[in-house]
Amino acid sequence: MQQLADQQGWALEAARKAWETARRDLLAVREQRPKPMLDDKILTSWNGLLLKAFSTAYRHTGEEVLRQRAIHLADFLLAKAVKSNGGLWHRGWNGAFAIEGFLEDYALFAEGLIELYQATFEEKYLVAAKDIAEYALRHFHDPESPLLFFTADNAPPVLVRKKEVMDNVIPSSNAAFARVLLLLSEYYAEPRYRDRAEAMLTGVHGEFPAYAPAYASWAQTLFMEGVPVSALAVVGSEVEAFQKMTTGRYLPHLRLAGCKSRSELPLLRDKYNSTATLAFHCQKGVCDLPSENWKKMLDDFSMPV
Repeated sequence: MQQLADQQGWALEAARKAWETARRDLLAVREQRPKPMLDDKILTSWNGLLLKAFSTAYRHTGEEVLRQRAIHLADFLLAKAVKSNGGLWHRGWNGAFAIEGFLEDYALFAEGLIELYQATFEEKYLVAAKDIAEYALRHFHDPESPLLFFTADNAPPVLVRKKEVMDNVIPSSNAAFARVLLLLSEYYAEPRYRDRAEAMLTGVHGEFPAYAPAYASWAQTLFMEGVPVSALAVVGSEVEAFQKMTTGRYLPHLRLAGCKSRSELPLLRDKYNSTATLAFHCQKGVCDLPSENWKKMLDDFSMPV
């Protein structure tokens, strides 16, 4: 503002008044122009991506505001985007959700919920992810292929029920759903989840070399399956300290679980000991002997960035 005053030979207050007058005049002219369309809808799938981003960012930075945003977003979607029958709505707009959910909504929201569970150890998020995945397996299933349809069998009929295999502006819904199954198989010791994910990978991996850029999300899923996912479960009073100590670490092959007391989650069931905090390293439903030195176990699994 001082530069403007000097250029025009004005006092500083005169320059400020001239600037404000010009801004008001320009705004009045702009208000006469047709306004662009406003896209203010809420998409379950895109918010699933955001949920995963917030949760992952918290796990890498430890910034509590990111975790709180993830929790707020997840609770909002669970309250508004989940139907009474367990299915999902695709779009929220003007205060109401509508349009039957597509596979992308189920896959990306479930993946975000699993990531949030690892940032909070709140089992309700993991249970919700499992419920969403089970609904998708029932209603998007193709009896002739392990890949899932993009639309549900109880949605309004379409001429052709397609399958989304390649990445587009967002990751392939089938690739993301296969990752969800691999993760759930570890938490719930459910072989059919892993079997289905492996069958999905087998059905598409032959396309990777010719169309690699369109299969980046599948490559991520293949990496998760090829370098098997394992879990580090900590049970006992020190679980909050464990969760906080996981932040800022690079743990690409390790999934996290924890609880303060008894849990019915298969990965944590029957592992509680009231006298000590115990850590278990588990893979495909089988756990090593417990250790009280969970800090050393976490250090052993951490990789350099």
